[in-house]
Amino acid sequence: MNPSENEFLAENEKIEIVPKFSHSVMTLIQGDVGPFKAGQVTKVPLWLAVMFKNGDKCSIETPEWLDLEKLEECREEERESPFFTALPATHIFEISNILLDATSESIRNADQIRSILKDIYDTRQAKLRKSVDMFFQEEYLTAKINHLQQIELSSFRPILPQAFDQHHRYNVANGAAARQASLASLNTSRSLNSSRSFTSSM
Repeated sequence: MNPSENEFLAENEKIEIVPKFSHSVMTLIQGDVGPFKAGQVTKVPLWLAVMFKNGDKCSIETPEWLDLEKLEECREEERESPFFTALPATHIFEISNILLDATSESIRNADQIRSILKDIYDTRQAKLRKSVDMFFQEEYLTAKINHLQQIELSSFRPILPQAFDQHHRYNVANGAAARQASLASLNTSRSLNSSRSFTSSM
């Protein structure tokens, strides 16, 4: 799954808006949304919220988790833990990116929030690389990793088959080299023994 597909899934997550219009229930492919009443908070899919926002038909409520202090706590927890921590939202990186692009003027400390989210993502990517490296080094057959986001899985899933293939080739080459070295050592030993036997018979 590529980044655009992950973003597509994230856009279906529900988010709160304050509409500037009134309307009865809207029937969409994924289900009904509304009714809408001007000034009254309601939940809609993220893609619809952005569409309304771009048409100046609503304001988007900033999610509670998209807060500087809360994200700073997440960053510290992620840095201190050797394991992946539970993040405060599904598709957190995609949703925050969409919201920061669409409503950055209404989100406090938007630039700092972007930086913190990048730090969290980079820290988790480093953990994921370390986990994959350990998986190969220890030659595990299975592994379980909790609290990964879909975008994080997508970033590593395509390279795993190639990594397994290269790892297998490396092991095969090492095995062949070891067998050749063992055979050469055995032949040398036999030659020395034959030489000693010949010398003794004289």
